[in-house]
Amino acid sequence: MDTLNTEEVVTTQQLIDEITADLGTRPDDRMGIRSGFSQLDMMTRGFHPGKLYVGAARPGAGKTSFCSSLTANIMLHQADSVLFISTEATVKEVVTQTLEAYCQGVPVFPNGRCSTPDEIERLQAGLFELGRQMKLNYLHVTHQKRLSAALIEQQIVEHCDGRLGGGQALVIIDQASRIQRADKDKHGYAIATEHMLNALEEMADRQQVPILLMTQLNRATEMQSSASLANLKHSGAFEEFAHAVLLLERAAGHGQPEHGTNTICHDATIHVAKNRHGRVGPIKAYFFGESHTWREADSGTRW
Repeated sequence: MDTLNTEEVVTTQQLIDEITADLGTRPDDRMGIRSGFSQLDMMTRGFHPGKLYVGAARPGAGKTSFCSSLTANIMLHQADSVLFISTEATVKEVVTQTLEAYCQGVPVFPNGRCSTPDEIERLQAGLFELGRQMKLNYLHVTHQKRLSAALIEQQIVEHCDGRLGGGQALVIIDQASRIQRADKDKHGYAIATEHMLNALEEMADRQQVPILLMTQLNRATEMQSSASLANLKHSGAFEEFAHAVLLLERAAGHGQPEHGTNTICHDATIHVAKNRHGRVGPIKAYFFGESHTWREADSGTRW
């Protein structure tokens, strides 16, 4: 009869011990980095080290704003660090949007009017606190027009091992289309995208950080009532490598007065389309374009 060697026995016992330790733990003990969106955190259990997450939306639908709102929530909680790698918005634009969400939707540039003294005071106080957190390396924002897997990993190492002394951070990459596919001429763009996503998944596991990768939905969604995983460009690859997929959508008539009223429609949806940790489904939200801020509709965005 075959017997397990010593190495296999140890590995099996370690696995049993780890699962045993998980039994009976509280929900909070099983949480990763909280997004600050309570319904989203309940469904996904936060962002876990070693996992690749994907967020997607139509062009101009608020992908960067969602990331900056998520960043603001984490900064308000002051429990974790964020490395924000932007390929489109500048560092100033990312920090400005984060500030607006940090101040609970106070716009830096109000539409058609000047800021009130109260708004300026709140923004100045928020900027002081956000600046302090940046100096303490809770938040680091970088702007790179072109990225490669090697450059992304270099920035993760510099932030987590260098600035944080071995600490952990949520890594946000905005967005996927600007990441180089070195072998696209040899294999084609679709296969090269698979290789890129595989590299990011392995990187998340190797560096033990959660990575949130933002990407675009294809134009076909503009003719549909709602988006699905099939609307992701190279959807099979993104679905395969992602631990969870979040689809961001604005409601029809978003930014326009609601029927028969002067109230502007801010309705939006955060749809958890894939989730290896649990259930999927829509989360009702609001997206305030003037202040680049996302909020959950039912339970807010604070702990």
